[in-house]
Parts: sequence; C-alpha cells; structure tokens
Amino acid sequence: MKIGVNGRFYGAELSGVQRFARETAARLFGRVDDLVLLLPADVTPPEGLDERVRVVHGKLRGRAWEHFELPWRARAERCDVVLNLANVGPLFGGPHVVVIHDVLAITNPEWFSRPFAAWYRFAQARWSRRAARVATVSGWARDEVVRVFGIEPDRVGIALQGIEPFDRPASAEAVRVARRRWALPDTYLLAVAGGDPRKNVRFLLEMLARWRGMRGVAPTLVVVGGDRPAVHGYASGHDPSAGGYGEAEIRAAGDVRFLGRVSDDDLRTLYTAATVFCFPSQAEGFGRPPLEAMACGTPAVVAPYGPAHEVLDGAARIVELEPTRWVEAIERLIQSPEEYHALAEAGRRHALRFRWDATADALLALCREVALAGKGVAPVPIPVVPDATAVPAAARPQAADAAPLESARETDRRRHDALAGPALRQPDPADERAAAPEPGADAHEEPKEE
Repeated sequence: MKIGVNGRFYGAELSGVQRFARETAARLFGRVDDLVLLLPADVTPPEGLDERVRVVHGKLRGRAWEHFELPWRARAERCDVVLNLANVGPLFGGPHVVVIHDVLAITNPEWFSRPFAAWYRFAQARWSRRAARVATVSGWARDEVVRVFGIEPDRVGIALQGIEPFDRPASAEAVRVARRRWALPDTYLLAVAGGDPRKNVRFLLEMLARWRGMRGVAPTLVVVGGDRPAVHGYASGHDPSAGGYGEAEIRAAGDVRFLGRVSDDDLRTLYTAATVFCFPSQAEGFGRPPLEAMACGTPAVVAPYGPAHEVLDGAARIVELEPTRWVEAIERLIQSPEEYHALAEAGRRHALRFRWDATADALLALCREVALAGKGVAPVPIPVVPDATAVPAAARPQAADAAPLESARETDRRRHDALAGPALRQPDPADERAAAPEPGADAHEEPKEE
C-alpha cells in the first residue's frame, strides 16, 4: 500500500488542527514503508524526516496546488490513497481519506470570519461526500458530520487525539523560572483561548467578577494564545456583540494577564504551575487542552461541550456555564487538598492514555481499507479502535497503573454530575508535582513513527 500525505499543513501556523496533523504524520513517517509526502512549492518538509519518505514538491502553491496539482502528483506517484489530516483536501482526484475535526464553521458561522465560514460551508460538504472515507476525532464529532452532511455513518471513522508533547509535568526549576518571569502568584487559573470567541474568555471574566462580588477577591487569570484573524476575524474575542469582551469586562474581573502565544515548553510549565485549568468552551470537536493540563498534574474545570463526557470520562469537573456554579466548583477544589489531589491524580492517569500512536493506527486502518477496495480486493475487517488500546501495550508509554480506555460508545453512555462547592486557600501543588520524579526515558519512548 502506497500512501500519499497532503503536507500543505506544514506551511500553516501551528494550531490545534495543525498539531494533530504534524504529530500524526510524524508517526506515519516511521511506520509506513511506502509513503509519499506531497508538498506545495513554498512548503518545506519537517526536520529529521525519515529517509524512507519520498518528498515530492509541486510547482504551485496554496489552494491551487491542493486542488489541481496534488491529485495529479498523487496519480503520478501511483498512490493507492491520499490522507488529508488538516480539515481540508482536494476537490478533485482520489481516493482520499479526509480528517474533518468539526463542522463548527457551518453550524456556528458567527465564530469565524465570513470568508473562512463561506469557504468551509462549500468545501467541507464537497470533501465529505467525495472522500472514500472520512475520519473525525470523537463520537460526538462523527454524529455531527453525519447529521450536517447527510453521509452514511459507516463511512466515518474515529481517531481520538494524543497529548504529546504535554505528557509530563515541567521540572520544579522550570516552574520557578516561570513564576519569576511572569510574576505569577502561587494561586492562578489558566485558560488557553486566544482570539477564538467559542473559547469563551468572556465567561471567565464574568465568573471572576462574580467571585469578587461574592468574596471581595478572586484569583488571577492567565490566558495564553494569539489571535487568528484570517480564521476568526479581526474583532474576534474582543467584540462583545460577537461573544467577546472589552476593557470594562477585564477591569471588573480583577487581575487578568494575557500572555499571547507561548512556546510548547512555556505552555507545559504554565500548565504545571497553574492551580486549576479552566475551559469554558462552547463547542469542541475533541477538546485537547484539558487533557494536556491534566497530564501535567493540574485538575480541570470545563463546560459541558459536545464530547466533554466522552473524552474526559469523569476525570475533570464538568460544570454548566453559570458563573456562581463555577466559583463554587473551583473554590471547593482549592479549599479541599484531598479532593484536589484525588482529581489531579485521576486526571493525570486518564490523560496519559491518549497517544498519537493510536491516532495513527486508526487512520492507517482507514487508509488500508480504502486502498484494498481500490484494488478490487475484499478488505480484511480491521477494527478502527478510537482509543489508546489501538497500540500494543508494550509499545504504549503510559502510567504503569493506567487501565485501557473504555470504548467511545461506553463512555458516551456515562454522564457525570459536576461537583459544586463553596473561598480561597491554595495547597499549591505545582512545585510538588513538578518535583515528582519523571518516568524513565524508556517509559516515554515512541514506537517507530508513522
């Protein structure tokens, strides 16, 4: 089987979708012997690329390359299937496997710039119907793809996401340096949002203003992430009429710090040092940031967005978007060291089960199915297991006492009541979890990359 990988995402700014594409592709490159990386003229391949991977550069750039030249290059290379990892794919050629992370640009266009929403409304519908198979990142997202595009459920596979490189806490020294660098207090809440209105920073500001009204003082809020005007519009995140916020909301919330974009190392340190990770998102296809924070030892309080129960499975506090309920839920964790540490440990164990190796295995199974069908061979049934058990246990780095994930169907049946609670005392576990001995190097060794 020869797989072509649409590598246009290597030229894009790193975001959640691009991280999915890069991490999954990295594992494919070391795992598939006959693989072609197809690139536009202006995009360079990643450093350290496996020498077995054939790199084919085109002459065109951007969408023109993707829609017109990529299909021709794939045919010339005799690819059995082309894998498109980043929400987009060619409008022509095939056969294709396309990963559609969510359909939010269609169901909630108000969260996106008009050109972006209009393009996705046209193109995603076409991709979903033309692709030999569609993959997505959760059971909830699969149901949305089926509902919105009207395609058959058995054409949509699931490949849950991984959490690397945020699969262990930062060191105690890194935490100390970060506290000095940003003058971080012992107690702070962390949010990853940037300029995306659906990440709902406005709600956190309202919650902190309510907290100050109830208690007289509220914890510091640290927000990381940069604006993406091409995707969300130039006013995204800041226009109250679009669900954003302004200076008045920030002042009412008290001590709020916007750090902008940070490196992966800095984000891991901020995850580790935070008291509670807050994720009041209004919608997600998967929702990776809470798992990243949990893997770094920080408990998460999240909104009940679509796949929250399915992905987090009781290892985080899932609380309805009402400010007082969030104040009480976070206070309860801060005031109860026993409950705090129990949730942090449960979250860490749960998060470590999500690995990019399993993501790649699920997508490889879909590609193999399509390739065999194209050769007129009845494919041997290959179960697409949408969790970490898709990788043999011996090759899967995770906590020694972490049990395999339940299936998406089983977790979808389960529902967890959010715990609420009553005032601000911090057991400050950041240094404790940062100082904990890291697993041995072999415990985090990656299997041969795909």
